[in-house]
Amino acid sequence: MHHTTTHRNVKSIVPIILVLMGLGITTVVQADDIQDLVDQISEVSYTTYLRDELYTWDGCDRGFGPHHDLARNFIESEMTAIGLDTALDPFTYSGNTYYNVVGILPGDTTPDQIYIVGSHYDSVGNPGADDNGSGTAGILEAARVMSQYRFDSTIVFIAFDREEQGLNGSYAYSIKHQNDDIRGMISLDMIAYNPNGSDQALLYGYPASDPHKESLIAALRDYAGITGFNEGPLDRSDHAPFEWLGFQACLLIEYDFWVNPRYHTASDSVDTLDYIDYTYATQMTKGAVAYLAKEAGLIPGGPRYALEKPMPGNSGEVNAFVTTGGTSGAQSYFVYGVHDGQTGIHKCPGMYLDIFEVSVGGHAYADETGRAEFRALVRNAARGRTVLIQAVEPASCSVSNLVKFTFN
Repeated sequence: MHHTTTHRNVKSIVPIILVLMGLGITTVVQADDIQDLVDQISEVSYTTYLRDELYTWDGCDRGFGPHHDLARNFIESEMTAIGLDTALDPFTYSGNTYYNVVGILPGDTTPDQIYIVGSHYDSVGNPGADDNGSGTAGILEAARVMSQYRFDSTIVFIAFDREEQGLNGSYAYSIKHQNDDIRGMISLDMIAYNPNGSDQALLYGYPASDPHKESLIAALRDYAGITGFNEGPLDRSDHAPFEWLGFQACLLIEYDFWVNPRYHTASDSVDTLDYIDYTYATQMTKGAVAYLAKEAGLIPGGPRYALEKPMPGNSGEVNAFVTTGGTSGAQSYFVYGVHDGQTGIHKCPGMYLDIFEVSVGGHAYADETGRAEFRALVRNAARGRTVLIQAVEPASCSVSNLVKFTFN
């Protein structure tokens, strides 16, 4: 079955809750923390990547078939669209040139210190939904959210190629960067098969990587509700070349991968009934993101382009909806809805809102500090309702964090 994307364009629907009242200017900055960042990881967004964008359905071949380059091109365009410093990283295998896709989020204070999260996007000539579309969807969702925040250290998101023929892409990359100050590397490989609902995961790496693994185990526990087990060495994924060079690295993989009956078969597909556990894979992604945010040094202050909670948060009153980190003089649109989902943004390919069936509440222009404030009356009918609110700055194709708010 051929899959088409489920993205929808923003529609200007007459607001039900918000009534435009004009705008004002003040200066307020809200602090942020790791939990706020992790909460932005969306199962809907993850599912869209894996199910609709990475050529993981029946009949696809990301080995040496036509879908290999299509997947690579999508990954490159997506990393570029979300604002990473993106490049194709060439290497030679069997006399031919192949490419890793590398997206860099530079650090603000210690940019030479580097953390890497990677996955391989090639398959064994099958759809490769779990192996390893699942990990690739994970790094894209991680990049989508983390690119909106600032960190002390640099985070590099890599989709490796030719893993299935012997870790070729990751080996080539690690050799090129063996003199870099790489502080930790995670390979997300097969993170979506969870037949028993176990909420457990396995981590593999040499004893020298134990501090790295234990930090990731703690992040999985504290931010994703997943129990991780340190299983020792296993040189079968893209973490291994980094460990061979003395860097701390590990494989994060589903608990039941040893007994996955679809492994390296044509039925490793999103079309296989009751096979892919999108919720579990999203939680695995959250754990990796929490680890990266902690170790790379999340800088307080929220996303680069951030939406604050409405103030005072009461129905029947005029509330202020504020964004910070915008472009001076640029227009921000404030949108809302009540259903999780995705909505495409006109003229911003690859960028999506995290709300299904949005309504446009109004707009405001950013002042010289990048702050925009929209003021609106929240009707009494909103009392006790949880509303999803987001902002978008079309001029820069910036999308804010998602705010889920229940009005008093």
